[in-house]
Amino acid sequence: MAINKTKWIIILLLLAIGALVPSPALLAQSPPQDLALQFILSAMMSEQGGIYTQYQNLPASGEELIGGHFILLQNNSLLMLYAAFQGNRQLFDQQVKVLENYFLEERTGLLHWRLDAQMQSLESSWGTYSNNPGDSLRVVESLLLAYDVWGDESYKELALRIGEGIRKYNIAPDETLRYYASWTSENEPTGYGDKIGDKVVLAQLNLRAMAGLAWQDRSWENPLFVSLMIALSGATEHGLFYHCYFPKEKRHEKGDGSMIQMAQTAYHLAVYAHIIGDVAALDAARNFLAFAKEEYDTRGKIFGRYDADTGTPLVNWENILVYALIAQVALELEASTFAETLIAERILPHQQLHPQSPVHGAFTTGFDDAYGVDTLQALLVLPKNGGYVTAVEQEPIRAVWYLGWEKETYLQLSVADDLRQIQSRLCSNYIGLFAITYQDNKTSSNPHRDPERTATDEALRYVISQIHRMGMGVILLTPLFPDDGTWEGELRPKDIAMWFDHWRETLLHYAELAEETQVEVLLLGSELVTLRNQTDEWNKMIDAVRSCYHGKLSYSVNYWFDRNEFGNVLKMTQWKQLDFIGVTGYFELTEKPDPSIEELEAAWTNDRNGQDILADLEKLNKEYEKPIVFWEIGYVSQDGTNTYPWDYPLPGDIDEQEQVDCWAAFLNVFSDIEWFRGYGIYAENVGLPTKPKMYSVLGKLAEGVLRQNCR
Repeated sequence: MAINKTKWIIILLLLAIGALVPSPALLAQSPPQDLALQFILSAMMSEQGGIYTQYQNLPASGEELIGGHFILLQNNSLLMLYAAFQGNRQLFDQQVKVLENYFLEERTGLLHWRLDAQMQSLESSWGTYSNNPGDSLRVVESLLLAYDVWGDESYKELALRIGEGIRKYNIAPDETLRYYASWTSENEPTGYGDKIGDKVVLAQLNLRAMAGLAWQDRSWENPLFVSLMIALSGATEHGLFYHCYFPKEKRHEKGDGSMIQMAQTAYHLAVYAHIIGDVAALDAARNFLAFAKEEYDTRGKIFGRYDADTGTPLVNWENILVYALIAQVALELEASTFAETLIAERILPHQQLHPQSPVHGAFTTGFDDAYGVDTLQALLVLPKNGGYVTAVEQEPIRAVWYLGWEKETYLQLSVADDLRQIQSRLCSNYIGLFAITYQDNKTSSNPHRDPERTATDEALRYVISQIHRMGMGVILLTPLFPDDGTWEGELRPKDIAMWFDHWRETLLHYAELAEETQVEVLLLGSELVTLRNQTDEWNKMIDAVRSCYHGKLSYSVNYWFDRNEFGNVLKMTQWKQLDFIGVTGYFELTEKPDPSIEELEAAWTNDRNGQDILADLEKLNKEYEKPIVFWEIGYVSQDGTNTYPWDYPLPGDIDEQEQVDCWAAFLNVFSDIEWFRGYGIYAENVGLPTKPKMYSVLGKLAEGVLRQNCR
C-alpha cells in the first residue's frame, strides 16, 4: 500500500522524538515539550501536514468539514517558528513544503489564511480568498530566522517572495499594513477598499519580520516606521493596547478587549526594542507587562478581556493562550521570574496527561478537546530542560495527603482540578500519595499489592506527572491494611523473616517506580509499631531500596503516648540510615473539651499524658542528627479532636472551631523550630468530597488558618 510522502515524514518525526506509540511510563516521564509536540504531530496534523484548528471529532478523509476544523496558517506558522527556534531543520523543511504546496498563491505570492480539511483553499461567503498579514509575517520571520541559523538562501528567497506579496497587496498607499487582502483566481488582490479591510490590526504588526524585510528591501522601511508609530500610539495609560487603527479617520478603536491581541502587540514591541534598541517600544512593552504582573499579583489571575481605557476586566474567564503570550513577553523583557511563575502555575498544570485522553500532551482545559494554537504557543515558552520546576529541596515541607482508595481512583478526571485547588488554597509544595497494600489478617506474613485494589502503576504515573507539572514534589507511602480490619500497628506475623521478604519485594517495586518518576520522598512504612525493633531487617531494607532509588527515604513512626513508647522510638537506630525522622503527629493534647489556643500550645510541652513532646522531638534530632517531619498530622472537625486526634470515628458533634484551634496551636508552636522540617496535612480525597466530621480542611474554617500560614 502506498503511503503519502508527507505523512511518512511526519512518522519519522514522531520516531525522532520518542516512539510512535510510547508506553504509559514513557508518556508519563516525557518532558512537557516532547508531549506537546507529539500531540501536534500525531493528533492535530492532516495527512498533508496542515494543522487543524481544534481537536474534537476531527473529520476523516473524504468527510465533509465539521465546523471549526479548518487548517490555519496561524498554526503552521507557529510550528515553523518553533522548529526554527529549536534548530529542528527536518521539521522546518517539512513545513516549508506544506507552505509551498498548499498555502502559497503562486500568482501573487500571498498566503491563504485558512484551508479546508482536504487542504483546499477556502473562499469567503462573498466568493473571494483572503490572507492574514500577521500570520504571513510570522512565516517571513520564521524563514529569515532559519536563514540565519542554517544559511540556506532558499529560505531568504521565499521570505522575500512572500514579503513582496504583502508589500504589494497589504500595504496601502499611506504605508499602513491593512487587515487583509482578498482575491479570486482571476482578479488581482485588493485589501483596503471595503469597510472591513480598511483598518490596521495592531496584533498583526510583526515588527521583527518587517525589520528583517527592511534589511533586505529598503521599500519596507516606511511601512516599518508607520507600523511602529501606530502600535505605540495605540497604547493606553494602563499599559494596554487598542485593537485597531482606522487610517482615513486617524483614530484607534479598542474593540472587544482581547488580551490575546494586546499581548501579541506587546510582544512585537518587545522584540523590536530588543533588536533595534527603541526606547519607546521598550517602555510600551514594559508598561503592558507591569499591568499583567499587577493583575496576577493582586487577583491571582489574568482575564481574557479588558477594557483598554479603564483596565477593568470584561470577563471572568482565563485563557491558556493569554498566559503563554504574556510569558513570551516576559521572557523577551528578561522578566524570567514572572515568566517561570506563569509557566509553572498557569500553563504546565493545564497539560492533559491522562493516559486515556485523546488529546494527551495538549495544553487544554478539556479531556477530549483542544485548540492547536494553545499548545503551539505554549511550546514557544517552555524551556528546553523540560519546563517544570519541582519542589525546592531545602524548602520546609508543606504537604497535603491526596488519597485515592481504589486502583484507578487517581485516573479520575477531577484529579488535575483537585490538585490545582489544593495547591492554590493550601499552598502545598508536596503532595502525599497512597499505594495501599494488604495482607490477609493480623498474623499473616504476606503483605502484598492487590491487583484489584492497589493503585495501578499507570494511575500513579499519571498523578505524579500532574503533580510535577505543577511544580510540587511527591511523597509516596504504601500503607498496610489487613483484610480483617487490624490496625497496621498491631501486626503479629507468624514468620517475621517472611513478612520482611514480602515487604522488601513490595518496596523495591515502588522504589523502581519512584526512581523512574522522580518521586522526591519514599516512605518505607507507617505506624508498624510491633515491627519497628527489627533493626537488622530495616537496615537490609534500606540498603536494598537505596540500590535502585536515589531520592529521600524516611519512615513514619506512630506518635508515643508514654515514656516506654518514646524509649522504643529512641532505640530505632535505623534512623541513622534515613534522611528524615518521620512521625505521625496525632499526639493527645488536653483533657478539656474546648481548650483555648494558648492551652493547646502549652500541651505540646505538657500533654494529657504528662509528656514534653517538643523536648522528645529535639532529643531524637540530637541523637541521630536528622531533621524531624510530621509526615502525617490532622484533626477531625468534631468535639474532642484535641484529646484523641487519631480517632476518626470519634463520637461527638461537628466542631470546626476545635479543628481550627488545634491547627493554629500546632502552627504557632512549630513554625520557627530549626530542626523541624515540615508536615503533611491529613487528608483530602480524590473528588474533594465534603466530609463534615473528617480530617479534610478545604471548605471548612481550618482552610483559612492554614492558608494564612502560607509563606
